[in-house]
Amino acid sequence: MNRPQPNLFVKPLIGLVALTLTSITVAAHAAPPAHTEPQALVRYADLDLGTEGGVAKLYQRIARAASRVCPGSESRELQRAKLARACQTEAIERAVAAVGNTRLAAVQASRSRRNRVG
Repeated sequence: MNRPQPNLFVKPLIGLVALTLTSITVAAHAAPPAHTEPQALVRYADLDLGTEGGVAKLYQRIARAASRVCPGSESRELQRAKLARACQTEAIERAVAAVGNTRLAAVQASRSRRNRVG
């Protein structure tokens, strides 16, 4: 019995990042979507989003994917670093919204507040 595999594609789109939620089903022969922008696939079928640990792990995966598709946040060029951080923030927000899990949204809100203060 095949279960749908939850996945997230993270890709930048005109300076921001769009995230789409995709489920891979039995149709394994289907061609992957043709995207020209950099993207990262975030799998989370192995996680239990009913637990804090599962949600924390998914948030970590989403944040890493956002860093890969929006590099430069550690740049010494302030404008580049600022744009990269904005791109990463947008990618994370869209990913969290696409998953639709209240625990994940709470983790994202907490991290977002912490980043604005610090």
